Amino acid sequence: MPDHATSNLDEVDRLLGELMQTFDLTRVGSSGQELGRDMVSIAALGIVDRTLGNQQDADGEPIAENRGEYRKRKDKRGLPVGVGLAEQSGDRMLSLPQITGEVSVEPELCSMTYGQSEAAKRKGMWFTAGSDGSQGIEPSGAKNQPSRPFYALDEYIEAELVDLCDQVAEDFLTKLAQGGA
Repeated sequence: MPDHATSNLDEVDRLLGELMQTFDLTRVGSSGQELGRDMVSIAALGIVDRTLGNQQDADGEPIAENRGEYRKRKDKRGLPVGVGLAEQSGDRMLSLPQITGEVSVEPELCSMTYGQSEAAKRKGMWFTAGSDGSQGIEPSGAKNQPSRPFYALDEYIEAELVDLCDQVAEDFLTKLAQGGA
């Protein structure tokens, strides 16, 4: 095989390797933190906005209001009977820290698990399962509370994640075109 073909294949191999490293989720992203953490931030903010702001689940359906005695207690205290409070301090169920929860970032995978404590995780499961329990989650113990799944991506969050990946690829290709890859 001629030397120039081997040299060209080596260059292609090197560039493909660099492109793959572009999507290494542990590398620093445009925010200054790991790319995987940028992705988790997009997902967590999207869940908070959709759940608190729009009062919707991941399918775009309205999240059921509280019922029964719990609703009456919230009414009596002047609290909203929908989902959450406008002000969500760090320990509130739908606060950004609780939604972000535990984060794991590896080169090819990032994940977030709801809740910063076992008690918070349990509360999130109860909110999802309601009084009767669903999806293999134990019932909350509250009477007559609906299932209110909230912790999932939706089409808008997925589109934002795709946009982030597009930007990462575009940045790489721009750098390559400028001779800097």
